[in-house]
Amino acid sequence: MAVDFDLLLPDIGEYGTYQKFLIWFVLLPGFFPCGFHAYNQLFLTTNYDHWCKVPELDGLNLTMEEVKNLSIPYQIQHGRPKYNQCHQFLRNYSEIAESLAAGGSLNDLVPETDVLRVPCSNGHQFQVNSGESSIISEWQIVCDLNFYPTLALVIFGASGLIGNWIFGYIQDGIGRRPAFFIYLVIQSVFGILTAIAPEFWSWVIFRVGVGFTVPAIMGTPFVLAIELVGPSWRTHVTLLANVVYSICLVLLSFVVWSVRDWRYMSLTTCLPFFIFFSYW
Repeated sequence: MAVDFDLLLPDIGEYGTYQKFLIWFVLLPGFFPCGFHAYNQLFLTTNYDHWCKVPELDGLNLTMEEVKNLSIPYQIQHGRPKYNQCHQFLRNYSEIAESLAAGGSLNDLVPETDVLRVPCSNGHQFQVNSGESSIISEWQIVCDLNFYPTLALVIFGASGLIGNWIFGYIQDGIGRRPAFFIYLVIQSVFGILTAIAPEFWSWVIFRVGVGFTVPAIMGTPFVLAIELVGPSWRTHVTLLANVVYSICLVLLSFVVWSVRDWRYMSLTTCLPFFIFFSYW
């Protein structure tokens, strides 16, 4: 005869020492992989100020502002003048470099406003500090390609919807504990592959692999936590879970603040969770 577990909990203890231990030290920490992987993509795709790269003007002992004055037109953005990020003046920069090297006046070489403007022909230069990078700056995903990061985020979210549906059946079929470790293996493997992706579309594929486990990897410990306590404590545990998830996001902010290189950031938001394999 089947026995309703909820009817037994009030007699054996709805929120005893054993349940508290499992919830605090096993289940709630299981929220962290989801929080880190769900939001680290926003920082992996950080956009920096950028402008057209003009290699002919490199090595001329010019400040960056002087290089921009010679090669980059202004545009009005939000009511303020700003250097154009996607176009440059159409000029013979080799002649300009020779003139400056021969002692020519910089002021005489500043272009008129009616000089023809063309798209960047030699890629882009990004205003980044030492040790900083993102997929945007490394793979030049700007201008005509600036929708790529949003597209990647949409694909990542869609993969999570599909994965949540699939893994819902998996955890009901084989149990919550083995299901959690399946998620963890998938997330760990694709999280590491994300950090070594050679170009954008392979990076997207690896992010889809991570996305399949988000938010399913959080759902399993949450459901277990709810099932372990009595009905009168489930609201308390739900609120506790939300607090822990919020703490997770706060910790993520410190991680992405301290690790600015996107490849190292990918590893930093993935490798620490290998410790959960010890839960087996």
